[in-house]
Amino acid sequence: MDDLAYDPKQFADESYARAYASLFDKYAELRVYGRPRDLSVLEAFELIKHGMATDNIHRLGLAAETNKYVQERMAYHTARKDVRKDMWTEKKAVRKLLELIEDEGVRDSVRLNAITALNVLCGYVQMDDEQSKRVGHTMADFAKMEAEDYTPPPRNGGTDERQVH
Repeated sequence: MDDLAYDPKQFADESYARAYASLFDKYAELRVYGRPRDLSVLEAFELIKHGMATDNIHRLGLAAETNKYVQERMAYHTARKDVRKDMWTEKKAVRKLLELIEDEGVRDSVRLNAITALNVLCGYVQMDDEQSKRVGHTMADFAKMEAEDYTPPPRNGGTDERQVH
């Protein structure tokens, strides 16, 4: 295991955060943009790059969240951001929904809800005033869209390992 480790007490200490303001500012900004707490710690403090222990990353994040300096910086960054332009874009929504859909550890009901939300976002399905689904496409339309996205494997002379000689 790594010998070097941050102490959660340091991450909760306001004077420590002010002494290393650039790192804690980066952490606060990542959090405001929606990055998960543990990943924000990992990225802002470059734990892997510097060979730091990562087994207490969750505790470091919790401690940072209680730090008055971090709370002030998060409020500052939040006030300066436009939710639609900076914090929650259509592309980010699609990325997050795809993460849920592709994550095998997520419950099926959550995955189905994410699929429905993504279909609405992409315009494949519309919701009426009663929140009933209205499908604007037929199965043939979906088959055509899938065929347009399909790239066939390489033929003769390619690197197709399935070819029989």
